[in-house]
Amino acid sequence: MPTLQSYVENYVGSISDTDFLDRSLTGAAEKLIRLIPDHLAKPYAKEETIGASGLSTTANRILKNSVTSHASQYPATFIEPDRYNQASVSDSIYRAADEFPVYTFRNGLIFVYPNTGDAAKCWCIPIPTVLSSATAFPTYFPAALRQALIIDAAIQMRQGDINTAIKTTLAGLTLTAATPPTPPSAPTFTFTAVDNPALLDLSTQFTALGTSLDTNEDIELAMGKIAEMKMRLEEWDTESKYVYQADLDDARNQFQKDVKQFEAELALYQAKLGEYQTKVGEEIQRYTGTIQRVTQEIQGYVMQVKSLRDEYNMIVQAFIAGGVQGGS
Repeated sequence: MPTLQSYVENYVGSISDTDFLDRSLTGAAEKLIRLIPDHLAKPYAKEETIGASGLSTTANRILKNSVTSHASQYPATFIEPDRYNQASVSDSIYRAADEFPVYTFRNGLIFVYPNTGDAAKCWCIPIPTVLSSATAFPTYFPAALRQALIIDAAIQMRQGDINTAIKTTLAGLTLTAATPPTPPSAPTFTFTAVDNPALLDLSTQFTALGTSLDTNEDIELAMGKIAEMKMRLEEWDTESKYVYQADLDDARNQFQKDVKQFEAELALYQAKLGEYQTKVGEEIQRYTGTIQRVTQEIQGYVMQVKSLRDEYNMIVQAFIAGGVQGGS
């Protein structure tokens, strides 16, 4: 025999949360039972005794104008809860009698006074606990509303799917951040020249030259000194240029090496940057793709819920308008 769960699954597919389905079926049954107009409810009701401690109105749908008291089943009249206690006061205008009993609702119970011998009765439709594993519909439930019961449960399951998609799937979406590569440092040209050769101290030579001219009056010796000083100046100049140029060449060569190293590191960085951009693009695509997919699912669920509501309302309205009183 098919279970009630299988009937609901015909609308929404496989169901794993049977506890929620049980609550949905039970709630749907109660809602439909309480929707039935009194003039159509009697065929699905049973007579129940109302004891001194009352009868639960949460577990039963009480039919109006069905409450009686006494062995003679005198019809009871409704009285407001705050006046019920006055029904037993002898001089109260709300005083009740066996032939004129009253009833009221308090704390989820119905009470009748007087209730001689606990003989008060009413007609009611029990509110069933509906299990998804059941293979039969509840007793005292209109056969004409069975499909509406299944549809209502399917609507609640779909609404649960919508809530899960919004509050869990979409709300739980995160972007996984990729770590960007570190760019290489650009090379710098550094030139630190060593100290030039010490500047020649020619003061001694100039003194000797002066002595040769002023004291010795030796022009040839003076000319020799001048030639020596000129030679030493040329040597110093040559040595200075050589040292400076060598340092400059070394700095230039090192900078060229640094540039080549930088170009290699830059190429590697560009490759890693491309990989990073690809990962970021894939993550964004995954994120937006999930949003689009879930959004489409939600839209599909919403459209189905609307269609099911229309079908549900049509069944209920046909039942009420046609006065359908099929068996329970």
